[in-house]
Amino acid sequence: MDAIGWSDSLLVGHKKIDADHKRLLETINRLTHAAENGHDKTDCDKEFDSLIALAWEHFALEESLMQAHQDPNASQHTREHAKLIDELIILKAHYDSGEMAIPDNLQEALHKWLTNHIHACDKPLADAIRTSSNTAKTLQSLGQTSRLFGKPGGDGGKG
Repeated sequence: MDAIGWSDSLLVGHKKIDADHKRLLETINRLTHAAENGHDKTDCDKEFDSLIALAWEHFALEESLMQAHQDPNASQHTREHAKLIDELIILKAHYDSGEMAIPDNLQEALHKWLTNHIHACDKPLADAIRTSSNTAKTLQSLGQTSRLFGKPGGDGGKG
């Protein structure tokens, strides 16, 4: 299968999340390429392990952002992350035991999952981050304004 290229339709507007998504796609492509082109098991192991580690790292980032920005969809989003990690670990265990080769449809399935996940979960997360950041900036600005003009009813005019 040919490598799956990046599409700007997958951009969520958060530099680190977008960079991670690109790295995930590149790793999926390298894993599939190694499996399809008869690379030795060491190469496939390296790419499979890299994919799992990168997914863990990326999901940890997103989950910390969800918490920091009080994303209302955090619970469902975190369950989606756990489900994919579990599936990858199970696939890797079967692969390591020799029970199965890397499935022919792995690249397509992971690309589909990544694309759906970005649109259904990560774009709303990026929107929540932007909203939260804008709210924080507004509150900060209001805080600076209240210091300039004094807090209403703060000290009863005593200065």
